[in-house]
Amino acid sequence: MSPHPVIIEGIETPAGWQRFRDGIVENLAPEGPLEEDLAENIALLRWRLKRVTHYETAILNHQVIGTESDLAISETYRARTISKGEFPEIDPQLVAAYQQTRVIPERASLDKIMRYETHLHRIWLQTLHELEAIQVRRQGGHAPLARLDISAPPAT
Repeated sequence: MSPHPVIIEGIETPAGWQRFRDGIVENLAPEGPLEEDLAENIALLRWRLKRVTHYETAILNHQVIGTESDLAISETYRARTISKGEFPEIDPQLVAAYQQTRVIPERASLDKIMRYETHLHRIWLQTLHELEAIQVRRQGGHAPLARLDISAPPAT
């Protein structure tokens, strides 16, 4: 994994990445090239995880903002009243009600978000555990050869 992320023009900046990276690496306090490499990878994975939130926000904004136009198009086809490309006025209360149903990403986007986030989170945890184990051994401690992370939904 390269410690140099793709910078999305207009959304991210090289300076923003450098500040983020420096803060994470400083917090992890690596010593030596191996620890520094792992710390940079951890920063990169956290940077990419932040993108999942940006993506989810963009998807939800698109869904919510498009509600009125989607309702107008639907009403036009339902009533078969296409005239000069004009759409009927939609009751703002109806738009607001439908917008409430669009505050969770639709299935395809939700699946994509969950898969990507889960994948990055798993790699991030593995890399973090690897760095922690190396640091413990460097300090003379005994690091377990394996760690078990269990994630489960809350008990009801």
